Amino acid sequence: MKNLIIIVEALIIAVLVIALGVIIESDTVKGCELRDLRIESDARNTELAVLGEKVINLEAALTIRTGASHYGGWHNGRLTASGAVFNDQELTAASPWLPFGRRIRVTNIRNGKSVVCTVTDRGPHPRLGRGLDLSTAAARALGMLREGVIDVDIYLGE
Repeated sequence: MKNLIIIVEALIIAVLVIALGVIIESDTVKGCELRDLRIESDARNTELAVLGEKVINLEAALTIRTGASHYGGWHNGRLTASGAVFNDQELTAASPWLPFGRRIRVTNIRNGKSVVCTVTDRGPHPRLGRGLDLSTAAARALGMLREGVIDVDIYLGE
């Protein structure tokens, strides 16, 4: 049952990542679009992403490039989708596909600033074309408060 849940979660992640049109990078795949991504498991139940001829171990460190915005304001003090109380002064993020509690390193592509956040909420909606919403504290650390929406690399190895 646990393996089935892992496979379903991986498929959901793949579908959302494809819908957002993000780019995935690893040691074996640089800048591949995720249109042809499919999720499989090997004999040890390791999740694998298959991009044409290339196979990526999803448990290995990956970088996903996507758009990011920030949220705060009236969300502050409300419950997040994970059940935690949102505090815009904590280093947190919302993602439509990453699991709750996942620590990620987010890097502003334009200025190189980085911050480690914990995924505590869902959002932004995939139709917006972004893969991440950041708390005010995280957005401030990345230097993006004035811009509102920026391109980021999300390093999943944290």
